[in-house]
Amino acid sequence: MGSRATKAFFNNVKWHTQVKPTSAACAVKMFGANEPAFKLQPGQKVTMALALQSSFDAKDPLAAALAMALKLSMKQVNTLLARHKEWWREFWAESTIEIGDPFLEKTYYMANYTLGSALRDPEFSTGLFGLWVTSDDPRWAGDYHLNFDYQSQFYGLYKCNHLQQADTYHAPILAFMDRGRWYAKEILNIRGVYYCVGIRAKGIDTCKRGNRTHDNIDAFLDEAVTYGQKHRDAYNA
Repeated sequence: MGSRATKAFFNNVKWHTQVKPTSAACAVKMFGANEPAFKLQPGQKVTMALALQSSFDAKDPLAAALAMALKLSMKQVNTLLARHKEWWREFWAESTIEIGDPFLEKTYYMANYTLGSALRDPEFSTGLFGLWVTSDDPRWAGDYHLNFDYQSQFYGLYKCNHLQQADTYHAPILAFMDRGRWYAKEILNIRGVYYCVGIRAKGIDTCKRGNRTHDNIDAFLDEAVTYGQKHRDAYNA
């Protein structure tokens, strides 16, 4: 088979008022080598196929990842690789620039490559550090900061004709609407929605003092939570 690994968070994962642990798992299947540790010989080809599942995909992510990896054949791997290459061909065919400045052109394509790599799943957009979070507790929770940080990564996608990536913007905003309605009613005593500075996918609230999500309105109104930014909802439209 190869190797397997899991990662899970069981504490302080709060959706509205419910605690819901999250987890993810991966399994690696090797083609051309019998063990995870091997010495590559001249002319030898080794293919490593990685299967990933999370608690949003399956009740038991590790079992699901193992099942995916075990079913893989080299033929299927080649099919997946061909599909991957075709996806990128279509992506690059959507827009191009020629401005006679190699540095700016390289920057343009690098930025599009980053967004093309990160913005794939319509239910899980990218936060402050994209998909490349390297710690369990990133700065500012690595969340969707609604004081334009979250929105700004989408600005160039429309001009570059990458509309599929731009579509990933909406899901976190819509998923937070129930919580936003609660904040609007409890804080402002009005209908509509009121969003805090930081949110996450699937309606997760990252407005915290320490490790506590704010269900207490006095705590939510603390300056450290809203940062006095009364304009955020305009960015969410």
